[in-house]
Amino acid sequence: MDFLKSVVKNNPVRANRAEAIYALGCLYANESEQLADFECWSKVPFYRKNLNTNDLVELPTFGGSQQAGLKAEHEFSEIISNYADCLDLRELRNAQEEASNLSTLAEESLFALKHFSLGKKAPEIEAEGLDGKKFKLSDSRGKICLLSFWASWCGPCMQMVPVERALNERMKGKAFSMIGVNGDAILPDAHRALEREIMTWPSFWNGKEGPKGPIATAWNVHGWPMIFVLDSEGIIRFKYEGYGNESSNVLNGCVDEMMKKLPAGNP
Repeated sequence: MDFLKSVVKNNPVRANRAEAIYALGCLYANESEQLADFECWSKVPFYRKNLNTNDLVELPTFGGSQQAGLKAEHEFSEIISNYADCLDLRELRNAQEEASNLSTLAEESLFALKHFSLGKKAPEIEAEGLDGKKFKLSDSRGKICLLSFWASWCGPCMQMVPVERALNERMKGKAFSMIGVNGDAILPDAHRALEREIMTWPSFWNGKEGPKGPIATAWNVHGWPMIFVLDSEGIIRFKYEGYGNESSNVLNGCVDEMMKKLPAGNP
């Protein structure tokens, strides 16, 4: 961060300053995400056991997630206001077909920071499911909701399905809802996966654009699978990308802890 701040202050090349400002924003946003994660879950046994002593001591010294988030917002806003014409030089160096404007990337990052950070209220989704019937994400309000972005072409997504299926079965009859967002461009591919993997929970269809469809785009989802766990009021309390050996313990532990905090009267 010290190096990037020095570039912003002293580098005579405007494009280099813009790149450094955007990089700072990304670092602050990542810091905010990690700190929010720590703040929410460091007292939860299943999560705390994965934190070593150094994590527990060092993470709080970085400050709070809200403070880091505000710093990220400042850097991204600076790009949007004063460097809108600058390109992402990393893409040029990688010889990609067309470089993006840093302002476009900053707008996407700023939107994600304001709407998809932990503690933010999840935006509504109202779309057709894989069965052709429309439904809404808010239909699950009052329950803990696991929202999973998946596709049949995504190997890690398919590895995650048995974990999701077992969790959904274990939560049957409780105030819990599992909903998918499917990223298959070809609808029959999704239907075959549903049948083969016995996926009994509903899924929105992301459309003919596949992973670049409207729901994933609106939710700023680039990595698949991507899982959001919402509380009974629709607040994002946990995010999880990819699949790993710890996935089952993490998701089950997360849902169990959130179930304990349901308002009185919910099963």
